[in-house]
Amino acid sequence: MKIVALDFETANRYPQSACALGVAVYEDGEIKDSFEWYFRPFERYNFFTNSYINNIYKEDVADCEDFSYYYEELGRVVDDAVIIAHNAAFDIGVLNALCDYCRLPRFTNPYLDTVRLARIHYPMMPNHRLDTMAKYLGIELNHHNGQSDAYACLMIMLNIINDCELYEDDDFIREFQKLMKHNH
Repeated sequence: MKIVALDFETANRYPQSACALGVAVYEDGEIKDSFEWYFRPFERYNFFTNSYINNIYKEDVADCEDFSYYYEELGRVVDDAVIIAHNAAFDIGVLNALCDYCRLPRFTNPYLDTVRLARIHYPMMPNHRLDTMAKYLGIELNHHNGQSDAYACLMIMLNIINDCELYEDDDFIREFQKLMKHNH
């Protein structure tokens, strides 16, 4: 089973303003990689109003490539993987907006939302924000750093998988998609 956690950081409220992508990869029973790419938002979206949240400023990414530069490598990373994200509507929405803007095919991987899964699996929690879940599960987190957020998301997922004893690909995907479908 291959699971890839994604976490985008954006320069502003527009999904096309993505300026960082954190990635954490789990495969063959172990965490294989965890990294972050920084990229320059497209010119139309290259203004930074979220710096106070993610600590990424225009000058930090001024010399970086845009998202299209990383597209093929991202395709290799997510190949045959289930993508997960904490608040997947946001991260998958950013990914789709970037692909659309660059006129590149969207990724069609199955994906799961760890916020929704955490709500089901940890109903006793006061909320299911990434920082709350990380603290509860003892996961170190540098919140709003894409790499750290993606790693925490992956660790939340692995805790849930372990608790549910779902280790086979078919069981994993079928059970979690069934849970998410019945718990909108």
